[in-house]
Parts: sequence; structure tokens; C-alpha cells
Amino acid sequence: MKRLLAYLFIVLGLGLVFSVNAKSKNIGEGDFNMDDSMIWYFLEYIKGKKNGQPTAFLVSVDGSFALYWSCPTSNCSAGDEKSFIKHCEKQANGECKVFARGRYIKWKNGINPGKGKISKISSKLNFNELKSKLTELGFYENKTTTKKIEKKETKKTDSKKQRANDECKELGFTNGTEDFADCVTIMLSKQ
Repeated sequence: MKRLLAYLFIVLGLGLVFSVNAKSKNIGEGDFNMDDSMIWYFLEYIKGKKNGQPTAFLVSVDGSFALYWSCPTSNCSAGDEKSFIKHCEKQANGECKVFARGRYIKWKNGINPGKGKISKISSKLNFNELKSKLTELGFYENKTTTKKIEKKETKKTDSKKQRANDECKELGFTNGTEDFADCVTIMLSKQ
């Protein structure tokens, strides 16, 4: 009897390990960036207003397609993730992976651990707050911020050059001459 119970525990334990490994294979890994339209769709999923509790949010690996499932009642089971993925891949014409389960982002990209408080998304977030959270987790690359920084650096350089030009004019050099250019170079090196 004891051997039978021991064998039963071993078989059940192995089954649980294989089940967990199968589920983890469905989760996306690596770099993944969302665009604004996908963030709006993810926000709809997180809020859960239309269809109830969020169950699974799947994305095509190339970022061109997303699909989600939700539960209309509070006592649904998670569902068959493999069939969700097959359905997503059929519609996306490409590979799909799980991005989120419930309100937890499961996709692992080196920043997001896929579990814990940091990976949980509140249903109370608005679009900009969600975008900020996704940026923090490495899933949204805000290109306009980079452009603004580049413009500020250019303005700083332009204003230094303008000050050097003004100082050389005050010293009596004529704009467009070789002496004026030398003066501006010297003034810029002092700043």
C-alpha cells in the first residue's frame, strides 16, 4: 500500500512538473515593443469592462497582432492556453505567445520578471499611466522623448555658437572673414 501511494505521488508530481513546463513554453521571452494601438487594446483587456475578468492576452511575436480572452463571471477556469495560441496563430499568420495572464505581464524581457508586484497591472490605470508602466518594464519605446533630448542638445550647441559669434562681433571682427572664424573657434574652446 505504501509503495502504491509513493508511486502515485511520483506520477502526480511528474505530471504537475510537465504541466508547469508546458505552460511556461507558451510565455513570450525577449525584446517586445508595443505600439499605441496595441496599448489601447491591452488597456481594454486590463479594465475587463466589456467581457469581464481578464484571462489571457496573447500577441504575435512580431508585434503585429494581439488577441485576448476574458471571463464573464468571477469563477471561470483559466481555459486551454494551447487552443488560445492556435487561434491567435491562425489569425496572425505567425507565432503567438502569452503576454499576460490575468493582470500580470508574464513576458520576460530582462526587465520584467514575469511575477510579483512589479509585473501586476492595475485596472485603474489610464492610457498614459499604462504607457509609462510598459515603458518602465521595457515594452514601450518612446521615440518622441529621444527626439526632444536631441533637439535640446542642438539648441545648447547653437546658443554657445551664437554667444561666441556675438562676442567676436563686439571685439570688432567682421563676420565671414577668416579672423572671425578663428575668433569663434577660440571662444567656443573656452566655454
